[in-house]
Amino acid sequence: IHANKSETRSSGASNRRPNFASICNKFNKFKFEIFIRNDFMQLFCCCCEQLPIIEYLNETRKGFGRDLLPNDSIKRAKARMLAEIVNSGIQPYQNANVAQRIQRELGDSKRDEWLQHYIEKGLVAFEAALKETSGGKYCVGNDVSMADLCLVPQVYAAKRFRVDISRFSLISRINSELERLPEFRRAHAHRQIDTIEKLREN
Repeated sequence: IHANKSETRSSGASNRRPNFASICNKFNKFKFEIFIRNDFMQLFCCCCEQLPIIEYLNETRKGFGRDLLPNDSIKRAKARMLAEIVNSGIQPYQNANVAQRIQRELGDSKRDEWLQHYIEKGLVAFEAALKETSGGKYCVGNDVSMADLCLVPQVYAAKRFRVDISRFSLISRINSELERLPEFRRAHAHRQIDTIEKLREN
């Protein structure tokens, strides 16, 4: 999540002072390599889950971009529901730790079968939910929300593991709309400073 280049750090920065990785690991029991810190280094907010990070940035960066949670309470609940379908209903099954263990114990074909099954299952649920929540350009009406931030990387992962996205008409349409936005173009996995050369795009 790129709120500002000076605000994002990975735990690879453990040689810096103070030791952000050691602070983060007090809270991050799974040792996931992600956390954020505030602008003035007065408060270290160590988050090991994506949705709390999104909500933190949304609450602390008012006026600097899009509001990722709708003001309307019903729409806000819908955005969170869609985000959780990805976060809780798909992502744990495609987590690298899970995929790597299946690959080691059962081989590549079983790993791919596992990933495709659970990604497709989750996208079926997401597509069904969109029929009740969309009604516009994006996941919840005509404004980008937290749900959209979760959808785009999930579609990227689905394509990576050869899941046929074309069968999900709403997901495909919304993803195409989102990929046209400059914020999503800049945040694409192939346009990051650490993208490997063969995947790098401008």
